Amino acid sequence: MADIKITLSQDKTVFAGDIDLENNFLKDKKSLWYPLCKGKPRNVDAGDWVYFILKNQVVGRAKIAKLEFPEDTILKTYKNKNISKNRWGIRINQDKIEKPKMEILHRGFPGFRYLTASEITRFEKVFK
Repeated sequence: MADIKITLSQDKTVFAGDIDLENNFLKDKKSLWYPLCKGKPRNVDAGDWVYFILKNQVVGRAKIAKLEFPEDTILKTYKNKNISKNRWGIRINQDKIEKPKMEILHRGFPGFRYLTASEITRFEKVFK
């Protein structure tokens, strides 16, 4: 349906703050959940790419395993802090987050956004 991009928090009680540490956590837990928004995103689905932005750079990408609203699951951060469940999010289930072959700058932002056609072309080039 549509590839998206999200900015990873630099708050180390919420996310790792580094894509290699994020990969270590993914390897340990086998699955990671990232919050998106309170309303259900209309064009996000399993199989789409999520691109991660951290410190104004695209630092990785992963295939979305599923879009979910975790009502009954208690979600925890790295430091065992509860994450607010009152929002839709994406789950990735894979061995690791792919890292780009070269640096690509991109300004961070709150929430998530859909990739434009030009961004898709530009982003895919650095992952091949």
